This record gives sequence, C-alpha cells and structure tokens, in this order.
Amino acid sequence: MAYPFNKQHRGSGYTSTNCLPSLTSVVISRYPHSLWISVPGFLWCAINSFLTGIAATLVVFLAPVASGSGIPQIKCYLNGLNVPRVMRCLTMIVKGVGVILAVSGGLAVGKEGPMIHIGSVIAAGLSQGRLRFLKYSLGCLKIFRNDQEKRDFVSAGAAAGVAAAFGAPVGGLLFALEEGASFVYQRLTWTISLNDYNAYEILMFLLMGLIGGLSGALFVKANSVLTRYRQKNITTKYNKIIEAILVSSLTTTLCFSIMWAVRDCSPLAYTSSSFPLKMMCADNEFNSISSLLFSTPERSLRTLLHDPPMTYSISVLTIFVLVYYFLACITYGLSVPAGLFIPSLLIGAGWGRIIGHLMHTIDPVHFSDPGKFALIGAAAQLGGIVRTTLSLTVILMEATGNVIVGLPLLMTLTVAKYMGDCLSEGIYDEHIGLNSMALLPWTPHSLSITKRAYDLMSNPVVFLYPIMRVSELVERVTNNLHHGFPVVVGSTDSSRFSYGTLVGMISSEHLALLLQKRMMCADNEFNSISSLLFSTPERSLRTLLHDPPMTYSISVLTIFVLVYYFLACITYGLSVPAGLFIPSLLIGAGWGRIIGHLMHTIDPVHFSDPGKFALIGAAAQLGGIVRTTLSLTVILMEATGNVIVGLPLLMTLTVAKYMGDCLSEGIYDEHIGLNSMALLPWTPHSLSITKRAYDLMSNPVVFLYPIMRVSELVERVTNNLHHGFPVVVGSTDSSRFSYGTLVGMISSEHLALLLQKRAFLSKDGNIVYSLTYKDYDDAYPSYPKLGDVLANLSCDDMDAYLDLRPYMCEAPYSVPEVRGIITRKDLRRFKFEFVSGEYRVEELIFSRKM
Repeated sequence: MAYPFNKQHRGSGYTSTNCLPSLTSVVISRYPHSLWISVPGFLWCAINSFLTGIAATLVVFLAPVASGSGIPQIKCYLNGLNVPRVMRCLTMIVKGVGVILAVSGGLAVGKEGPMIHIGSVIAAGLSQGRLRFLKYSLGCLKIFRNDQEKRDFVSAGAAAGVAAAFGAPVGGLLFALEEGASFVYQRLTWTISLNDYNAYEILMFLLMGLIGGLSGALFVKANSVLTRYRQKNITTKYNKIIEAILVSSLTTTLCFSIMWAVRDCSPLAYTSSSFPLKMMCADNEFNSISSLLFSTPERSLRTLLHDPPMTYSISVLTIFVLVYYFLACITYGLSVPAGLFIPSLLIGAGWGRIIGHLMHTIDPVHFSDPGKFALIGAAAQLGGIVRTTLSLTVILMEATGNVIVGLPLLMTLTVAKYMGDCLSEGIYDEHIGLNSMALLPWTPHSLSITKRAYDLMSNPVVFLYPIMRVSELVERVTNNLHHGFPVVVGSTDSSRFSYGTLVGMISSEHLALLLQKRMMCADNEFNSISSLLFSTPERSLRTLLHDPPMTYSISVLTIFVLVYYFLACITYGLSVPAGLFIPSLLIGAGWGRIIGHLMHTIDPVHFSDPGKFALIGAAAQLGGIVRTTLSLTVILMEATGNVIVGLPLLMTLTVAKYMGDCLSEGIYDEHIGLNSMALLPWTPHSLSITKRAYDLMSNPVVFLYPIMRVSELVERVTNNLHHGFPVVVGSTDSSRFSYGTLVGMISSEHLALLLQKRAFLSKDGNIVYSLTYKDYDDAYPSYPKLGDVLANLSCDDMDAYLDLRPYMCEAPYSVPEVRGIITRKDLRRFKFEFVSGEYRVEELIFSRKM
C-alpha cells in the first residue's frame, strides 16, 4: 500500500530549498577522501549559518511577532485578543522571506505554520481593500472594514494556508474551526446537531430517496442513449454548434409557450421573488409557472424552497418538473460548459414540493412547510443522478445554512444512491465510459473472471537487475520513462516472455534519488543517514513513508529520531519563522518506521510495509505535540490521498491527544501562556469554584460621565490607558465600591478619535462636529493612540465639553450597578500547574497593548 505524501511533478526535481544541498554535493564530489571531507562540511555549516542569521536578523529588527509558526498568535487573534502587529504587511513579508531562509538554512522547521500566518495576513488585507502608503482604497470593500468581518476573513485565510500547505481544503476548514474559531467548541466537532424527527417523517424521507434513485437512474439511461446518438451522428464542429443553438431555441420556445398557455395566477403575497412576472394576470397577482421558468435556476430553486405552501399548484409543479426533466436530459452532453447540480436540485425540489403540498393538504398542522420536502426531494434527485452521499450532505447543509437537516439528507442520499446503483451507473461514471476514459472501477466486472493476466499484459518488459552498471541502467531507462521498473534476478528470454524472478519494484523517483545521492559510498550504494539529514524535510518524510523495508537500519533511524527530536526542540522558539508540522511528522515517521521494521522482522508476510507504521507514528507524534484530532486526521488523509487510513489515524490522534493532555498542555497553548496572552480556556480551572467576581475585579474603576469637561476626562484617563471605560450616571463612592449605574462603554480608540476630531459641545450646548461613518472608516483599523491625542490637546480644548452618549456602546456585558471591572486579563491572570502532588501558581503579566 502506498502513501503518497505529495504528488511530484516530472522535471529536474529541484526546488527552492534543495539547490544548496546540490551545491554542497558538487563540493563533496570534489573532496571525496576523509581528509578533505571537512571542507564541504564547513561550507554547508557556513551557508546554513549565514541564511539562518539573515532570517533571525529580519525577525528581530523588523517584525518580532513573525517568529515561530504564528499559529498561537492567529489562534489568539481569532479568539478576540489584540496581538500587536500580527496582521501587518511587513510581518507577512518577514514571515515569508524568513521561513524560506530558515528552511534553506537546514533548521528543523517546516513552512506549514508560517503559511497559515501568511494566509491570515493576506485575508486581513483583502478585507480592508486599501493600501495606506499609496492612499488607495476600494470603496466596494468598505462593508468589510469592521472587526467581525475581518475576523471571518482571517479565519478563512488560516484555512487557506492549511489547504495550500497540505493540499487539504477540507482539513483547512476543520483546522480553522478546531483551532481558531471562538464560536465553535471543539467538542461540537465530534457531533452533528440533530433535530427531532417523527417516525412517519423518516419513512417519508426514505420513500423520497427511492423516488430520487429511480428518477435519477432513468435520467442517466436516457442521457446515455442520447449521448451515444450524438457521438455517432453529430461529429463535426459545425453540427455541434448548430445542435447547441437548436436546443437553446427549443428551451426558450417551450418555456415561453408553457408560460403563455398555463395561466395559473397567485397573489403577490405568496412569492418571495423581487420581480414576479404577471404574464396576463391581474395587478396584484403573478404567474406562478412564469416565476419558475423565466427566473434564473438559482432564484427558482430558492422560491421552491422558501415560498409559502399555496404558492404553486400541483398541476404547475408537475408541468415544471416534466419540462425541466426533459430539457436537462437533452442539454447535458451538448458542446457547451454545463453543470448538472442546479438542474437536478430544481427537478427534485419540484416533485419534492408536490409531496409536501399533498402532505400539507392531508395534515396542515404537522406538515406546514413544503420547503422541507422540496429540500429532501432536491437531495434525492441529485443523489440519484450523481451518486454521492456524504459530500452532498455537507454541501447541502452548508448551502442551506442548517445543520439540523444533516440526518434526513444523509438517509435520503444513501437510499437514492443505492437504489440508482441497482439500475445504472452514476451520470459521471456513465460519461467516463462513454468518453473512453481508463478509470478503473472499484470492483472488476463479472465477465473478467475468464480473463488471464496474459491477455492483458504489456510486452516487452523494461526490467532492471539488483546490481548493475549505471551506464547500462541509463541505456535501459532512456526513452522508457515509466513510473516504475521491475527488479529481477536469473536468466531472461524476451522471446519466450521470460524475464527472470521478480525480487522488487523501484519507482522512477526513487531511482533518480539513488543516482543523485552517492556520498561516501561505492558506486552502486548510497548513504541512508545522509538521504535523511541532507535532503529537504519534505523529501525525507516522503522517503520514510515510501522506501522499501530494508532501506534504513534500526540504528540509523534511532540516531535520526534522537538528533531531529533534539534539533526540533531547541529550534522552535528561535527568533525565526518556524513551523512544527513537518519536524513533528519526521520524528514520528522515524520511530514509527522503527516499529514497522521490528514487525517486518517478526512477520514479513503480514507486516510487509513499514511505511504504514511510519504514517501512524507521524500522526501520533504530531497529535501529541499540537493536540488536535479531527482536523489533523483530514489533513493527513488528504495529504496522503488515502481515505482508508482515516480510522487508524483518528484513533491514534485521539489517544495521543488525551495521553498528552494528562501530562502537559499542547505546544501552542503552552506558548500562549509563556507569551502571557490572555486566551481563556474552554472550561474554568477547578480551583476557581471558590472564587467570586469580587476577588477578580479591578478596583478602583476609571469611569466617565456621559457629558464631561475635556480637562477632567484627560485627568482621569492619563496613566490609565485601558482599552475601554465605563460610562455611568448617579452618585459614586469608591470607598464602598459603588460607581453609579452603568449606561454604556466607550473604547479608547473611539475616545481618541472623538478628541482628535474635536467633536466637542459649543457653549450653548450644541454639538460642533459629529463623527460620521467615513471618519470611523478612514481611521479603522489604525485608530489614533489615546496617549498621543491627549498630548496634542490645546488649552482651549481642555475647557470644552464632550458628549459621549451618541458614541458609547449602550449594551455591554455587564450588571446595572458598577462595583468593579473584570476583563479577560483578570480571568487569565494566574496560571495553575499540578506538579509533584501540589499546585504551582504563576502570575502572568500582560502587555497593555493586548
């Protein structure tokens, strides 16, 4: 079984990070003797030190926040913490250049964490739509210039970073949810929110699945017959163009004729369409069949799912379903780009709404919403045609924004798929066969039982010997660049189809690697420890997952694991951009391969592939360090391209996570605490059960009044540059912890903007200048610093009054009477550790900038 960690492109094989090892290889080839081997060693060390030094210099002097992987900072940012300069363009540039230099410098780091950070910064920049240094702004993106939208963009950017690093888009989404989203509790990723369904509803959903499967199979059969006719008779380019034009004309003519002939008028109140078509109906009515045939397919689908029960009659829906079924069948296969999702959903929503209409007529109390049946029908029809289940369930759940329909959708799609499979292939598999594409089915055809391998094999065979001269090898493989070559021993006779005894296979990639790596070994050998330490981390990981069983000895793997474990441990935390994914996977793959080697020695028949254990070990090591489960499972499944390893990966990661949690926090949570970031855990510490809000709150409170003199305001907030201030009314007595009645909160950014714009009251009490949306938009997200604004106020400004009421937040998280203030930093002030049977308490000092 193969586990391709990343697909390689054919070519020279050089990347941006392996040209330096290649340079060193040239020097090594010139100094082959042990006396001179120190020359390339010193050269390698000098190059790596130089590159690492540049990376560290950039980080230390330009963007200190760019050090490390960036995942802890992004996690804190997505959970509401203000991490200074984490989303700056300079940070992204230093991160990108620094991680290239760090990886090229031979450090035990990966690029995956930094790519997540880079993706987040790019997304944050896109959400703003402006270049401040060029004074350029895109007005169409101004609606995204707020903290909530920016956070959503950053979350998507983090997911895109994972997808780019591993080629795992679904894993990126789950990683963003599992690690970053403050509104998704990790325990929820293990369950799907289900609503209550009655038994008769479940039976109805299953019946609709059967209908969808039958209808889908009929669609596939009819379209298959039509496609065969097209392939046989419509072959020229001009005929294909004419056919597409004729079908388009037929579609328009048929739809318009039906719209004119069927005059089914309904009240305008029944439709959600913005532009309903009257089509010979009264002024306060619309033509229901016209709203389906004359609108875009997406809008028609939306009306079928959301319009009230009596909007469409059964006759109108029946005509629409039959017409659209016919048109979709003859359209799919034309020489035009054409999708089948929306037409299939429309057809299913139509007959599903018919069922919902009938159920509403029988029992309007329990079946008040025909849109539910329209959605189930749409899923059944689409599942019956394309024959997918789980992915369509997730797609429809996301498209509707409703997770509680997951169970009925999955049940309906499963029944529709298996009912359709009994009658025909899915539409895509059918067209793959019609277009003569060599895609192998999951199971062989029943007729193949009479066939022998002799009837199918290719001949002559390009084979290699276990030990052979390089010139002879090159002669054999030149002009025969297959993906792999059999390795044989014994006599061969191609005229009798005899090529000796097969002892193994070698891929072209591994053959190229063998020819490239020949350091300090004989001409027909290679140094195994060098192929691990001298290659890029990604290539070393690939060799650990794919190389044959006896490639690496246990002693070599043990040395590699110990060395790389030590190097990764001392490297993470340096002032360079550094990821931890690939180093962790490498360490785990190393000791996992040791276990695979031992198992292969004990039983070479059942344990023939140590790469399987290397993959599980890589997952276990990474899960034990970063403590994520579901997202890592999907990432590794997508990265290896093998879904059947999902269960063992999930089991291994779960055990690794909970075993690690018993001993310490995950690496990212640990660094969040070490960097004094006030990220709150999901559950409070057990010791907090005896604590009251009184024990945590900050006192005395720096409060403001709704209308107050600027000089008095400046006196209160000077040396108290908090992020926000409560606005109170009524009597106050700080000795009794009484600060009046809370009427709102105002942030220091908004207060600084008010003072900078001189939004004061005139002497007669009128507002001289009111802040506009443009003022906030121009200042976001780099609001003026409150301390800088206070220093620039004049004497006349000090005598003015400021009205905070139009600008304060009137609904903060609070209680009516102010006694103190509790912020995230107060709740996260102490860190508890259980060491040697007793609790160790550490007080964290937080930056004022957060």
